[in-house]
Amino acid sequence: MDSSETTSNDSGVDFDYSAIFISSCSEIIGTIIVLLFVDRVGRVPLQVYSYISSGICFFVLCFFATSDKRGLLMFFAFMLRVFEMAGNCATWLSITEVLSTEIRSTGHSAANAVARLGAFSSPFLVEGDISLRKVGTIMLAIHVLTAYCASHIPETKDVSLGEKKQNKVEV
Repeated sequence: MDSSETTSNDSGVDFDYSAIFISSCSEIIGTIIVLLFVDRVGRVPLQVYSYISSGICFFVLCFFATSDKRGLLMFFAFMLRVFEMAGNCATWLSITEVLSTEIRSTGHSAANAVARLGAFSSPFLVEGDISLRKVGTIMLAIHVLTAYCASHIPETKDVSLGEKKQNKVEV
């Protein structure tokens, strides 16, 4: 890496801004994947595939974190964010189709609260004395659990809004 790619602050931490930018662009790809495949494949399979794939990418990224193979690390970081974004978009889409309007805001608020708990606790997992391989294993398990939960969401592919009221969660 040359000096144009990294920036160091007073604490001696280096940031590889080109790698951060490249992996950030992957979220556009993840959104496009959902737009292209959500009505072909379905919401539930897309979520399950995306969450399991992102868990595998996270595991591999943690496994090779100490590697000097920058291209490999950037590839898995890119793919991780593609799959995370695709799964996230498909989840929010399917939830808006499954939950009735009356309870949708409560469901979104509950999901947001759980996300904040995860955001609060994740630095303790990453910054602790746990090896990155164990962090990758834990995150893989969390992604598999997330895929399992997503597999139990009712599928709304090829269903018109309001067509099947029995699939909606009612108050």
